[in-house]
Amino acid sequence: TMVDHGASRYPASIVWTPIHPITAFCPYVGHIGVCSSDGVTHDWVGMVNVDNMAFGSPTRYMQLGVSSVDGGEEEWDRKLDETVHTFNWGPLYNFVTYNCHSFVLHFLNSLPPAKGRAVARQWSLVTLCATVFFTGRFTSVCGFLSTVLPVLILYAIAWCAAGLAGVATAFRIALWMNAAFIAWFCLATACGVKGMYGRWDSRRQDADAPLQQVPQEGDGQALRRMASSSVFTICALMRALGPFTWRWAARRHSWADDDQRLSCCRQLWHSAHHSDAQVTAHLGIVYAAT
Repeated sequence: TMVDHGASRYPASIVWTPIHPITAFCPYVGHIGVCSSDGVTHDWVGMVNVDNMAFGSPTRYMQLGVSSVDGGEEEWDRKLDETVHTFNWGPLYNFVTYNCHSFVLHFLNSLPPAKGRAVARQWSLVTLCATVFFTGRFTSVCGFLSTVLPVLILYAIAWCAAGLAGVATAFRIALWMNAAFIAWFCLATACGVKGMYGRWDSRRQDADAPLQQVPQEGDGQALRRMASSSVFTICALMRALGPFTWRWAARRHSWADDDQRLSCCRQLWHSAHHSDAQVTAHLGIVYAAT
């Protein structure tokens, strides 16, 4: 299948789009997804979007192709369907440790070895970001401008506000942000953080079970699922920050104790049409992480 820029179809490709203003400071940071063999985009932000990429249409792509995959297009699409199923009912989204890159990494690392190779290539967040940044192609002139123009606007505003001193300040901020992102990416990858490789505990999900048909969600249901994932992430961070933060939140939300907090979270998850078993599994994940 050929690339169709007009229809945003990039068969068997990794696609990327910027997240401004973060990308304006750190040009390699953005939102990433993967395309099926016919070019339909799939990306994850707590739920899997199909042909409707979060943060806008792709501006860069890296075509991997299915010719080197043992099984061809059928195997590529089958592994993608399995990954979509896993991430719709499995991990919780976390911008820092388990994000859109984890979805793509899980898919790439689940592919069988390429023809003529005994071992499949193992991707990590560092290798994925570097490969897309250095070898990814821009989808069009508009894609190039939407990625680069905000950077120029940022420094133009700094110049107009304070001249060379403003540009120097913006540049120092960008240096510090890049140092923080690169240090975190490298450290987390070296320490084997699961999200940096797209790993997911298979004990939480029966890999041999037949794939369930993921129900189609309206906008309201999708937003509730994203909100409920965010609530669990915030609760985990608050527990990690200590008793003081927890007491403040308890007063803020009138939570008398942990049971009342968990009851609130359960109601959110049930509103997103999750079963009792899924709610309990997600609560276990949060406590295991903290």
